[in-house]
Amino acid sequence: MVAQINTVIIGAGQAGLSVSHLLTQKGIDHLVLEKGKVGEEWKSRRWDAFHLITPNFMTRLPGFPYKGGKPNGFDSRDEIVKHFENYAKSFNVPLSENTEVTSVTKDKDVFIVKTNKGDYSAKNVVVAIGSFHKPLVPDISKNLPKDILQIHSSDYKNAKQLPDGAVLLVGGGNSGIQIANDLNKSGRKVFLSIGRVRIVPRVYRGKDFMEWAEILGILDRKAEETSEEVKNTTPPILYGNPETVNLRKLAKDGVQLVGRLKDINTSKAIFNSDLDENIQKGESALIGFKTTADKYITEHNLDLPEEKEESEALEMPKGIESLDLKANNVTSVIWATGFKDDYDWLKVDVFDNQNQPVHIKGVSKIPGLHFIGLRWLSKYKSFLLCGIAEDAEYLADHIK
Repeated sequence: MVAQINTVIIGAGQAGLSVSHLLTQKGIDHLVLEKGKVGEEWKSRRWDAFHLITPNFMTRLPGFPYKGGKPNGFDSRDEIVKHFENYAKSFNVPLSENTEVTSVTKDKDVFIVKTNKGDYSAKNVVVAIGSFHKPLVPDISKNLPKDILQIHSSDYKNAKQLPDGAVLLVGGGNSGIQIANDLNKSGRKVFLSIGRVRIVPRVYRGKDFMEWAEILGILDRKAEETSEEVKNTTPPILYGNPETVNLRKLAKDGVQLVGRLKDINTSKAIFNSDLDENIQKGESALIGFKTTADKYITEHNLDLPEEKEESEALEMPKGIESLDLKANNVTSVIWATGFKDDYDWLKVDVFDNQNQPVHIKGVSKIPGLHFIGLRWLSKYKSFLLCGIAEDAEYLADHIK
């Protein structure tokens, strides 16, 4: 038997819960389907020491802003999951947990949503599963010796799950750098392979970088006015604490930085000789940001504290172009190499030739089919906790 409902929302993270809250306010019949529990992606695909990279005051879910005692702090994994759970309870979200959607098809004017617990017929479907679906691991991973453990960053929890020995961590985005820091603090020898990175200050002249991004209009850059090159740029590197990421300091603290991984030949990892270039480009982004912020402060006559000069100039780390894995006792490789989309279950003609959903601010060309939580859905901030409300409100207005 097929249950009939006005709207099915797939995913009970911040995006799905936000839309559900607004539909509840409007009195629109709906159901949220979640393959795990509320906030499952945050709970099961973040490491133990994970913290948000946006300050807590920027957690702005519709009708449920952050009200804790650490507005300028950075919630841990468990704290943000608890926030989502409390949000769901606050409006008694209509929810079916442990419900995996296996397919969505269009049948005339309705969608047929098949799950492991039964099927639904819905006038509207909201896909709220974000952008990070399947771990992306490069093909050269197949060249690693069988006795070396390989995991994706989404499966990393802490150093104890890894065999004794050194770790090669591939990927210099936020996850890679934070996990490298976590491993280094636990006493592991870490080799961190980085490509192009963008470094920004955690705090500059008394304001958090994310607050500056809001003030300077970075977060409100519109998707339709932004080039594909800019959209595909890796987000800047931030720690979920008051520290500014400093690759030179990371190296001084014991992490061996290397260039982009080029190949793996039996038990030897080969790297590009681009470490200096990657670090310098990352630091140029830092200088560019400071210049822009200083200009804004001057033009608006803001009374903000001057920035303190660095107490010491740290040396450029010396990279290596090859690493003998066995000789250096590398027993684990962590791939912090991102994710790929997985829409195989969504059997509706809504994708372009890059398998990306075609939409305008989340509203697709297929009547009743909507998306939320994607990068650049409408603006830069669309995938952030401070941007989800605006997109959810837009979608809720289009759901009847």
